[in-house]
Order: sequence, then structure tokens, then C-alpha cells
Amino acid sequence: MGVKCCVDGQYLVLRKGMLTRQAAEDTGLVEGTPVAFGGGDQPMGMLGNGLLLPGDASVTLGTAGQVCVPSQTLYYDPQLRTNTFAFVPQNSWYIMGATLNACLAYNWFLEKVLMVTDFRLIDSEAGTAPAGCYGMLFLPYLTGERTPHQDERARAGFYNIELNHGRSEMVRAIMEGVAYSLLDAMDVIEHMGQPINRLSISGGGAVSKVWRQIISDVFNRPLRITTNREQAGLGAAICAMVACGEYANVYEACDRIITYEDNVAVPNPENRSVYEDAFGRFRETYQANKALMHKSRDAVQPEAR
Repeated sequence: MGVKCCVDGQYLVLRKGMLTRQAAEDTGLVEGTPVAFGGGDQPMGMLGNGLLLPGDASVTLGTAGQVCVPSQTLYYDPQLRTNTFAFVPQNSWYIMGATLNACLAYNWFLEKVLMVTDFRLIDSEAGTAPAGCYGMLFLPYLTGERTPHQDERARAGFYNIELNHGRSEMVRAIMEGVAYSLLDAMDVIEHMGQPINRLSISGGGAVSKVWRQIISDVFNRPLRITTNREQAGLGAAICAMVACGEYANVYEACDRIITYEDNVAVPNPENRSVYEDAFGRFRETYQANKALMHKSRDAVQPEAR
């Protein structure tokens, strides 16, 4: 059983079934309860952000970080730096670039280095540091990196530290380093011919207005956030509602359900040249240290890892 609808010539089929008697007995639910499938965290998050059409892009700040772009044409990166998966509307896909270390890097520094748990305080302190952190960079590759390097032996590091750097600058440098990593991923997708006009952010790190502003500045694009903070869960619920006939299609459901905060992060033009320079140095720093990263990593005994 399914619901089939047509949007601009694109057919969308969302299937549902009914809970069997045995499953109802096992779960304590009512026999005949509709059951519909959703999807992985990224496509459901894109749906929960209302990002369904070419030109949309999703930035996720979770343990890892992702940039995802929907496409009505099947694209893939010949260098295999990104992933291409089927998306919710039939005959559509999404392209994903990923960094392994987003909030993971931030939490590591706060919990294991600073040994603090007051995330709001540290976030506020990061907001007092200047854009570019007086030239300091952080490469967030604590567990290697995916897009664009596909380098499991890449490792993290602070670079260009001076006496005037303190913990506020170091925390902000981590936020900026993650933003540069996500921009690295987005650059790959854009060079695949994917336009990006609207940018939305979600994930635990998106709670930080400081981090949202940094990403808007680094990407040089406005950045929206939905009023609902559980975008992936909402996306799965939208799939279920469409499958059960509550809405004719996911487009209607998104239009009816999803709202955005009025407070959009807008790029600060004063920071553009700072971040353009820093992003270039970020890329150069990885390339200049890649061989040493690998050599140092290979020298570590397995039992010490």
C-alpha cells in the first residue's frame, strides 16, 4: 500500500504497511497501526529542514559534520571524495561531503583539555575572540578526515600559536577549523556543478549563535535555522504523515509544517578577507604537514593508540 503523487513531473511513492498481530503482541501496540519507513539521519534532516530542491544545502554540526545538497541529476565525484545516495523524492539524489570531527573536536577540547562542562560560558568566551584568532589555525582531524582528503592518518593540531592567544581564541579556532573543513566539503560539491543558493544549519552545534555566525562568515552566505531543533525526527515524521495520507506529498508537508527563525545569520563583510586568507592557509597547512602527520602516526605503537 502506498501514496503516489506527482510534483512537477516527478513521482513520489511513500509506502506503508500495517502492524501484524504478532508484532502487535510483541510490542504492545495496536494491530493494524500504520508503519512507514523513513531514512538515514542526513536525508531525514534535509527533509526536516525543508531542503528538497536543487540550490538547497544542509550543514550539520553533530559529532561529525556534513554538507548535503539535493540533486535531480545523478552526480558522483570521480575522486570519490563525496557520497551520493538516493533521496526521498523518486528519481532524486543527495550529495554529501563529510568531516569526521565537528562537535567531537569541540567537546574534546572542553572536556579533556579545559575540563569544563559549562558549554554556554565557553561559547560566550569564543564570541569575544576576533575573527581569525590573530592568525591561529586549528586543523580538527582528531580521527582522520573524509572529504576532501580521505585520509585516515590525518591528525589535528593548533598552528601559529603566540603569547597573546588564550582559551577564548583556542575555542574559536576550533569552531573556525570545523567551518573550514565544511567549506572544503562544500567546495568539492560546488565544483561538481551543484548550485547552492539557500543554506540551513542543524545539529547540536547549531545551538551556538557564535558558531552559526562563523559558518555564515566563512561560507559567505546567509544561514537559516528552523524553529524545530529535531530536524531528522521531524523528517521521519513527515514521511509517515505523507505515507498515511495526512499530506499529499513531502513538498506540501514541508510548506505546512516547517518554519524558520527570524534571526538569520548574515555574513559580516568585515570578516570576509580574514576568512578567505585563513581558509587558504588552512588548506596549505594540511598539505605542508601531511607527510609528517603520516610519519608520526605510523611511529605510534598500536597498543598506545
